[in-house]
Amino acid sequence: MAAVSEAGAIVRQGHLRKLKTMKKKYFVLRAETAESSARLEYYESEKKFRSGAAPRRVLPLKRCYNITRRLDLKQKHVIALFTCEEQLCIVAENEQDLHAWLAAILKLFRNDDASAELLHPIQHVWQVNVQKKGLGASKNIQGLYNLCLTDKTLTLVKIKSHNNIISDLVNPERVEFSLKNIRCCGDSEAFFYMEVGRQTVTGAGELWMHSDDSNIAQSMNSTIYQ
Repeated sequence: MAAVSEAGAIVRQGHLRKLKTMKKKYFVLRAETAESSARLEYYESEKKFRSGAAPRRVLPLKRCYNITRRLDLKQKHVIALFTCEEQLCIVAENEQDLHAWLAAILKLFRNDDASAELLHPIQHVWQVNVQKKGLGASKNIQGLYNLCLTDKTLTLVKIKSHNNIISDLVNPERVEFSLKNIRCCGDSEAFFYMEVGRQTVTGAGELWMHSDDSNIAQSMNSTIYQ
């Protein structure tokens, strides 16, 4: 049974690693209560957790726009939690542990069956700067976005800027394209561009995105094209 405390029911707990440092932390997944939303916490150690110490980090799941498995990294068993400010990646010991944690987190996040997320995980994520031309200008899709690729969709998710509140309010937070509606794509120097059809949410047109360098733009083009 899940342990119950004033902070909420503990759905799952155990050791995972943070991808950034590969250091082992003690993670606790808590269910929603009347006072607080479902959340993922981590502590420096199990001893700290059991002693009643405050968590080192608390991430309410409602702050996430996507939670999925990452397939484009050297580490094989990675769960990524995306917010508009950052990406928290945690590493499980094995496939069984990954699926158990991901299913538990997604059940709280989606409040339903997690099977669809397991079937269509994000395979690649690139940070891009959408240019003010084509659909970027006409649909006001401009600035920093994460471009997220699954086997079915390509989605732009806005990266919030603490310095430009007006931009955050005006630009759409999320724009999703079905891969079957992308007519063509290509790259030029550090730019990646794609042409989408009229059945997309934006209607027909081109989107241009600037990446960090030409190698990234080429990788985006070849990966998405495949």
